[in-house]
Amino acid sequence: MKQILWLTTTLVCTLFPLSAVAACPTTSPNPFAYVRRDNNRCEGLRDGKDASGSLSLISFVTSSLKDISNPLTIRVPGSSKPILEIQEFSRNYRLDEVKMQPSGNGATFSLNSRILRNAGITKTENLFAIAYAMRNASPMYYPTILGKASNLYTFVLYTEKPTAFRKIQIRRPGSATPFLNQSFRQPRIGSISFQWQYGNAPVGNYELYLEDSEGSTSRFPFKHNRQWL
Repeated sequence: MKQILWLTTTLVCTLFPLSAVAACPTTSPNPFAYVRRDNNRCEGLRDGKDASGSLSLISFVTSSLKDISNPLTIRVPGSSKPILEIQEFSRNYRLDEVKMQPSGNGATFSLNSRILRNAGITKTENLFAIAYAMRNASPMYYPTILGKASNLYTFVLYTEKPTAFRKIQIRRPGSATPFLNQSFRQPRIGSISFQWQYGNAPVGNYELYLEDSEGSTSRFPFKHNRQWL
């Protein structure tokens, strides 16, 4: 199976994980500030804060769009009630607490891109989106489709300290044969982005498996089904 991997890193001094975002305010004198909007989402620009938290998965996306459309159709296949979070680093844009609508085999949301456009955010590649549902107190991740799906997934990790990886693998739980098997031995800090062209990978449960240079491991379980896309 053809596999594509590219890794880039960015030191983001103002990044903080969405899980650490304070409660969403209801009003602000700034029309583009992060507030609750239309009673169906929290969206806007926030002040930068120091990064916190350990190694985390902050984006799992597929998109064939280059430019952000208006409206921007956001779809999460495989879950009718996912938790969706989107961020953009340079302007500290946040979208969360989204009330998605069940649709077909998943959920959708039509986002008016006015705030994004006014903030100068025009490219889908700058949006980091993560969607998940809790299973037994742990997240199960689902791909976020921005506009229309492409033939690959883009994953983005975030680490607050310089980290090198002995293994970056995509595999089926319990299987010794990875669909993607790479290493990244130069320590990096901030965001780490890579892609997987899934080809004919079978339907089912997968995990993003990571092992750093000190032997510590992390697993991020996710669902894949080409028919969803």
